[in-house]
Amino acid sequence: MNKIIRNFSVTAIAIPILLALMYALPHFVPLLSPLRHEATVTVPDGTKYMVEIADDEAERARGLSNLSALKEHEGKLFVFPSPGRYTFWMKGMRFPIDILWLNKGVIVDRVENAPAPKPGASVKGYLPEADADLVLEIAAGEVKQHGLTLGTPVDIHFPAGYSAPTN
Repeated sequence: MNKIIRNFSVTAIAIPILLALMYALPHFVPLLSPLRHEATVTVPDGTKYMVEIADDEAERARGLSNLSALKEHEGKLFVFPSPGRYTFWMKGMRFPIDILWLNKGVIVDRVENAPAPKPGASVKGYLPEADADLVLEIAAGEVKQHGLTLGTPVDIHFPAGYSAPTN
């Protein structure tokens, strides 16, 4: 009888713990998982960035929030259906980044070292000076390190069969 009670007790404790872990795990996966590398962006000095594509509203809204950092030469490429002046913000960010707005593969605006917001502070938005159809977010300091200025062309390679959003 003691063995049955002991097994029941272990099960009664284990089930709530497993349920709590199943609930919590999705909240930690973005912190543990590296970005999915779906495209490459090559800058004039030959540096290749492995980037994750964000091409729908939900992916663009999530951006890099909840990641703890970017690795060197990693980033996120935001793809829009048409050129426009898309505002970017740092909601949920934990580290500074550089932001590049691109139109037809040419840098049309940039923000260097956009800081992560302090807890409780309002989140600043960054509005470009020109229309862009792509926005590239990379680790802070990479713009300066690689001499990425306005008018610099970049080479973007999307995966085979990829088509940009139409709405």
